[in-house]
Amino acid sequence: MRTANLLVVVALVLAGCGARPKPPVSKGSAAASEPAAPVLTRRALNAVIDAGLGASLQHLTLADLPVTRGGQVYGYQVLGHDDAPFWLLFDVRPGDVLVALNGGSLATPDDAMSSFEALRGAGEVRLRIERAGRVMDLAKPVVDLPPK
Repeated sequence: MRTANLLVVVALVLAGCGARPKPPVSKGSAAASEPAAPVLTRRALNAVIDAGLGASLQHLTLADLPVTRGGQVYGYQVLGHDDAPFWLLFDVRPGDVLVALNGGSLATPDDAMSSFEALRGAGEVRLRIERAGRVMDLAKPVVDLPPK
């Protein structure tokens, strides 16, 4: 049960990472015709990492037991989540099995912690999932925005 709890913490800490930049406004119109695509900013990612692992536990619901393959922990099935930016940014859906974070295993608390800590300097965040029997990597680059 501790492994599942740590994965929930790791996954949810990332919940505040997504941001949607304001659409550009031209001088001749009130707003651009289409909003900009959501981005993952370095500032937002670092803020979540700095806040610690317990910051966002309320955003994700996982199955009580991990998914196993060959007697080993394979991943954790998502039962649901609220509209936290991270999960919307990565299009995580109920039924998906979370398998890895930036290539790092989530099978043990130590593995999950290492994968989480490695995000600080990462150029992208990759979430490996299994959806309907198909393994896929959901990736977003980490964008360095100029200071305000």
